[in-house]
Amino acid sequence: MARGPRSRSLRLAYPPSQGQPHLHRSLIDDNGVRGISATRTSNTAFLRPSLLTLELQVRTAKLARLPSPSFVERTQLVRYGPGEFYKRHLDTFDNKEILPRAFSAYNYSDFEAWTEWAAAVIDAAQASAAEHGTPTVVPAICHKGQPWYPNASSSEFIHSVLHAFWTFANTTNFFESRFDQAWDDWLAYNLGVNASGLMHVLLESKGHYLPLIVRVWEDRAGNAPALRYTFPKRRPPHGISQWYRWVRKTKEAISALGQAAPNHLQPHSALYPKFDTAFETTVLELWRRGTGGPYLPATSLPRERLHWMDQHRGHRNVLLKLVQDLGIHLVQQLIYTWEEKVQFGPVAGYLMPPFVPFVPPQRYATLFLYLNTVDKGGETVFPHARTDAHVSRSYNSTTMPECAEGMAVLPTALHAVLFYVQTPTMEVDPMARHGGCPPLDGNIKWGANQFMWNADAEEGAVMWLDST
Repeated sequence: MARGPRSRSLRLAYPPSQGQPHLHRSLIDDNGVRGISATRTSNTAFLRPSLLTLELQVRTAKLARLPSPSFVERTQLVRYGPGEFYKRHLDTFDNKEILPRAFSAYNYSDFEAWTEWAAAVIDAAQASAAEHGTPTVVPAICHKGQPWYPNASSSEFIHSVLHAFWTFANTTNFFESRFDQAWDDWLAYNLGVNASGLMHVLLESKGHYLPLIVRVWEDRAGNAPALRYTFPKRRPPHGISQWYRWVRKTKEAISALGQAAPNHLQPHSALYPKFDTAFETTVLELWRRGTGGPYLPATSLPRERLHWMDQHRGHRNVLLKLVQDLGIHLVQQLIYTWEEKVQFGPVAGYLMPPFVPFVPPQRYATLFLYLNTVDKGGETVFPHARTDAHVSRSYNSTTMPECAEGMAVLPTALHAVLFYVQTPTMEVDPMARHGGCPPLDGNIKWGANQFMWNADAEEGAVMWLDST
């Protein structure tokens, strides 16, 4: 979290005359469609391109060390009138399931595999220490026969590690930030009555908890490097993960070439790789009209599938649905088809790596600039943050009780708050939930959002919000 100094070189008009005439009730995303909601009663307007908005994009990109100002959305002017608010929310998009949730989920078998691995490492370390007469790096509580010795069949071990996980999760607002308070209560009760089968039930519904459970155990085991576990990759990367990586890498290669890249690969061309529906449609049409290829020629598809493609040409999510059904070979064929069309050596011969993380275009960080000082209310609140800082705040406990929780940033003219909404591994961070508290006593709050992405901002927004 950071507050920036006052800027002397960038003059901001107040009242914000560039955007004020265009203000309208703030919208939120609902399944890819923008609409008003009772959770957000402020007014907003994306400013039209100008020297001011360009300067803000450039400065924001430099502040967050982004590769290009194109990774920053145009400035969004925000006005909170007296009593207007935006309840706790994330700035990221989640209106469609790109990667099936079950694709990368962990289960009880993964838990068993980890305990077997960890037990084997501990046994080997103890044997080596005994043989050489040296102390073991493994704490005594994790030795064989002790409560923290990994054993999937031991209820004592499972209860020990789950109790530590539950304690850590409550200390860090893990459950609350994910709206999983029901699982907090469930664990508290079942650990209290010493119930059996807890890990089975928990991982059946909340398999994504497992990495944190393992990390809690590793911390108790002293974080010895030999005991740091890497979950094995059980299956090849999903085709859509490979597609996103190819688009990124090819864009970077073309950008590095600059004007040395041919005209038909410049950003204005239909063949320039993008994350949007238009580019996907272009490549799918090239494949649809083709007659061959080494991976999955379109001529090998059933007539019904080709008819479906013709009916949905240019529609949103066609590529995603085809990749879900046809798999990685479709992505390989599409890349091959594109390379054959562009006939340009520096971007030819792409090889898919054996492992690719799932990194879709997504908002990455937010810079919120305060355009005026608010005397009472109007805080930006991070209700799940743990902090020792105490600020004097005024809030309406009925309208927005979260304004009394966590950390609050007071609106001070030409100061700003910068926060990341993804982790360093490009996963949405639930702890980044925040809200805009209502100004009180007739105050009005003016601000400006600079939303930053891990990709081209316009392309990313189109990918999530395009309703065709």
